[in-house]
Amino acid sequence: MKLVFDSDILIDHFRSGDLHGSFAAAIDRSEIYMSSVVAMELRAGCKRPGEIGVLERFLRPFEVSRRIVAPDHRACVQAGAVLGALGAKLGLTIEKRREMGNDVLIATSALSIGAAVITRNRSDFSLISRCLPVVWYGSVEKFLAAAGYG
Repeated sequence: MKLVFDSDILIDHFRSGDLHGSFAAAIDRSEIYMSSVVAMELRAGCKRPGEIGVLERFLRPFEVSRRIVAPDHRACVQAGAVLGALGAKLGLTIEKRREMGNDVLIATSALSIGAAVITRNRSDFSLISRCLPVVWYGSVEKFLAAAGYG
């Protein structure tokens, strides 16, 4: 199964310095993809040149192996439909839907390649999945162990 990690999962590993071991082995697998939206979020959070270098080294294997998923026109239009449905069907405010824009783009682009999303953002992804048939997992540790990555 193809997988896309949300930025919340990766940020935890960058902060802890845990980019090695079982997590790194999982990242190196051919079915793990990097979302361009997640890469944007990670880059926006870099404050020091050293952090930028670490991120660039982390992203390089995905780029070299072409394991990048980016929202195309169709995914963006689909994301707009999902955001509209979140307002119309679930009553979410425009402010909340704006906050969810990146997550919806991650979800639609992951869905476009048949990938599941690994995220700790249960609140937003449970709402998104009510309007989009995206598969997502809320616990990376349990997923990695069940899938034999550990």
